[in-house]
Amino acid sequence: MIDDYEAQLAEEEERKKIAELDAADTTGAFRRLLGQPDFNLVLFWLLGRTGLYVNSFSSDEAAERYQLGRHSVALELLSKIDSIDSTAYPRMLLDRAQQRELNRAAKEARSRKSEGREEDDYA
Repeated sequence: MIDDYEAQLAEEEERKKIAELDAADTTGAFRRLLGQPDFNLVLFWLLGRTGLYVNSFSSDEAAERYQLGRHSVALELLSKIDSIDSTAYPRMLLDRAQQRELNRAAKEARSRKSEGREEDDYA
């Protein structure tokens, strides 16, 4: 009986060591990926797919629970990122907003330029 108990303790200790190694590997992978443009793109896609940016409350209890479950995945991702670098996600949001603004300004400039060409054609 004592041997069984000691064997269980040894198994539990081994599982803890493996879990700690897995956590360290995951943290290292996140650390290497943070700030990579492709990672940012994939992260925002995942967060969008989890419905993080939409209201999760619904009159249908099952739909609400489903949406809250999806949100929990997003929150777990953000928690992991925050545990590694608490400024990473805010920086990603700011970078994304700045890129969107640059794209909007470039589109507007192209539109103004093409309007100017049309006026020249009729002059």
